[in-house]
Amino acid sequence: MPQDEELDTGAVSVFFDEVRTLIVLVGEVDRMLSDDLEHAGRDAIDRGQPITIDAAGVTFMDSVGVAFMVRLAAAMRSKEQVALRDPSITVMDLLHITGSIPLFSITSTA
Repeated sequence: MPQDEELDTGAVSVFFDEVRTLIVLVGEVDRMLSDDLEHAGRDAIDRGQPITIDAAGVTFMDSVGVAFMVRLAAAMRSKEQVALRDPSITVMDLLHITGSIPLFSITSTA
């Protein structure tokens, strides 16, 4: 695969510690990641801990990515349980358009 194509792909990673689940989204978060997002969401919800979604590296997101984040927020008891850390402008624009921003606690590492 040419290097330029690798930069256009997306990825989802899940990390667990004693108190929080971290989900890192990078690149293009679209239907190509559907299965990975499904597994990550299920694992995070089953863990029952507050969730932080790091979306700083998202360059593109379609309805699959937005639906994933909204499902996570809906599964938790309060917006404080799903933090959105350093969301890219792409992510913020989509959450604004869909009216989903109030579902999340927006945080920054800066």
